[in-house]
Amino acid sequence: MTRSGTRALRLTPLGGVGRFGRNCLLVELEERGAAGPALLIDCGARFVHDEAPGFDLGLPDLERIGALGDRLLGTVVTHAHEDHIGALPYAARENDKPLWATAFAARMIERRFARVGQPLGPLHVVELGERRDIGPFSVRWLAVSHSIPEASALVIDTPVGRLVHSGDFRVDREPVLGPPTDLEGLTLAGDEGVLCLLADSTGALTEGDNPGEASVAAALDAAVADAPARVAVALFASHVQRLQLVADTCRKHGRRLALVGLGLREVHTIARELGIITLDDVLIDEADLASFPRSRQCLAVTGTQGEPQSALSRLAADVHPTLRLERGDRLVMSARVIPGNEVGVLQVLEAIAERGVDIVDGARAPHVSGHGYAGDLEALLLATRPSTFVALHGNARNLLAHQQVARRAGVPADRVLDLRDGATVRIDDDGSATVQSGERAKEPLAAFGAVEHFPDGAVAARRRMARAGVVVIHAQGGAPDVLLRGLSPALPDELLLQVRGQARALLAAAGSEAEAELVRGVARLFRRAGRLPPEVIVIPDDDRP
Repeated sequence: MTRSGTRALRLTPLGGVGRFGRNCLLVELEERGAAGPALLIDCGARFVHDEAPGFDLGLPDLERIGALGDRLLGTVVTHAHEDHIGALPYAARENDKPLWATAFAARMIERRFARVGQPLGPLHVVELGERRDIGPFSVRWLAVSHSIPEASALVIDTPVGRLVHSGDFRVDREPVLGPPTDLEGLTLAGDEGVLCLLADSTGALTEGDNPGEASVAAALDAAVADAPARVAVALFASHVQRLQLVADTCRKHGRRLALVGLGLREVHTIARELGIITLDDVLIDEADLASFPRSRQCLAVTGTQGEPQSALSRLAADVHPTLRLERGDRLVMSARVIPGNEVGVLQVLEAIAERGVDIVDGARAPHVSGHGYAGDLEALLLATRPSTFVALHGNARNLLAHQQVARRAGVPADRVLDLRDGATVRIDDDGSATVQSGERAKEPLAAFGAVEHFPDGAVAARRRMARAGVVVIHAQGGAPDVLLRGLSPALPDELLLQVRGQARALLAAAGSEAEAELVRGVARLFRRAGRLPPEVIVIPDDDRP
């Protein structure tokens, strides 16, 4: 029996708590005040889009992962969505430790490492229901229903007590593919005592119960049944259950199905090889579509978020090498638009609509979330009956709504903890739990496989260039030359003279301080003129002493 106060658990989100994406939770064991063995749960990325021009992905706090050194035993993976595995190759560069995942997730992880060009270290494949001992942690993967195969919740036994991590889930009792959420196993975990439940908050703002994947079938059937020509169904590449529904609908209406988009074809190959899905009777190659009339054709396409290089974007721009959407065709949007992607998606849909294509989206779209609504979250709480509750995965509104659900489900108000990225929940072996403030988790950014750990300056400069253009000042011989690029409307003569005058005055004194003051001074001139300050670049005179 361990004396109270000699051991504690530290639970620190390195991303995903307070903002969607880059989900990563650090679990550390503390022994007699010293930091001990550590485990990561997931290590995901988020797409930054126009928020950080020139960058692709936001990542968890990689510095913190690197600093763990040999204390880090490895990473256990709940499922294979990018916001849970997308940062694993980058984390491996900082601290290469073993990974544990189900077969489908393992194949997706291998694909992710190959894309980044990062060698893959030990990857252990586990089955749903299996338990693995990892140092002082005993981890069991329990099946949950989600919009990707082999999603799991984790039951983690530690020397301090039992944790349950929900992963991403919904309570779907009759899923289209795969097992239902293992409420029986989660209830058994609750019967034995759960110290802390950490659960997905994505759907917390929606009341009631998630109706499950099968509820999409009727709307999908209605969208395809009366289509006079080619139908394209846009969906997430990883949504294998939805792909099965599309295939079932094609079979019912005598259509053949082609997969358009590299990611979708790769995911289908993995799911087929693992025996998760079989579409052989309706599936044809894209090149064989011409053998069938357009009224018997269906395309499953990727690009629901307006991604510039996706299959749907290429169809919208009419630059796909073999396929076109034409007047009389129908596009069915079978995915939600992730907040922040609305403008890009609208541009794609407008381009498609201009060609007379009928679009089924909005309230008519055949879609249901892969995340549990408030009723599903309450069902998990009632099954596990945790002593302490922590909401994960979501923006602040989602987290707060989930905390309300927890209180309604009977968790004492003082045991419903409000956590954000970088802060830590400390649970002592006497059961007491507190939130300790900490530095907000850093967010490195990735572009073309390379990582920038402190990109604030680069991001700010790119934003200024994108919004207001560039002013280049070449300090040559007391008569500075000013070059303007991307400024609109054109710079008034008066403002240009002011910029030149300030440059002449300040650059008369050599040194970086004068150059820095010139940058600030030009920004002030633009603000006084009611314009956004551009990016200002000062090129020193090569002849300056």
